[in-house]
Amino acid sequence: LACRSAAVGQLVDLDDAQSLLAVDPVRQALADNHDRRLAPILDHDRLQGTALHRSLLAYLEANGNWGSAATALGVHRHTLRSRIERVEDMLAIDLADARTRAELLLMMLGADA
Repeated sequence: LACRSAAVGQLVDLDDAQSLLAVDPVRQALADNHDRRLAPILDHDRLQGTALHRSLLAYLEANGNWGSAATALGVHRHTLRSRIERVEDMLAIDLADARTRAELLLMMLGADA
């Protein structure tokens, strides 16, 4: 919807594009993929009382800025780094890859829409 209304070659703001995430079939697909792909950290958080999922979202929303994400979470940068390393290991992903970060952020925002 937001993308269709933009002129060819025009960037679409994420806030505008989020209307697409609220469409039921899209939201459901993102939520299903979110739950399946992030199951290891969701289960770990639930069973161990950790905050890996919340830490990952903060890191992604801060565009990988350790200081900003740590401040948003109220933790030290080293604590956040440790959590993100654990997430990378548990999910077998590399958050240095921009595409991986974008896919995860879209999935996480869509699941919460």
